Amino acid sequence: MNFQINRVLTYDGQAGRLEYIRVIAAKNHDFDSWHSEWLGLAQTAEAEKRYLYAAYGYRIAEFFLTQDKPEKAARYEDFMRCFYQAMNPHEFEWHEVPYEKKFLPAMRCWLAKKTSTTESECGEQHCQVGNHQLAIEEITRWLDTFRK
Repeated sequence: MNFQINRVLTYDGQAGRLEYIRVIAAKNHDFDSWHSEWLGLAQTAEAEKRYLYAAYGYRIAEFFLTQDKPEKAARYEDFMRCFYQAMNPHEFEWHEVPYEKKFLPAMRCWLAKKTSTTESECGEQHCQVGNHQLAIEEITRWLDTFRK
């Protein structure tokens, strides 16, 4: 379980407050308490409009749920809703890449903050194409470290 807690901590306070995480970590004794504690944190953060904290709270609550648990899909949807509320839509361009009669989600972003409308003046770019939606959400936090 610690490796999931470490994931939140690697975002340098953007995805959770250390003092809250310490309290939750002490209360986690099994997968049920894991889910309920992180869910509570996420719901509180969402009610306070701290959408990125909420998103990662939902993401971590979902992580150890097995596929047969009806809450798994709900936590994923909660994560996605809050994540996209937290993101600035002007920092990314979203695309769909055709693949075997379906589409893969793709994101284009600028490592330097976009201050121009012309491509040549926007700075270095990164494109992420993934077959699993969470890859995009994970990498956007990582890319933010290069934008500062």
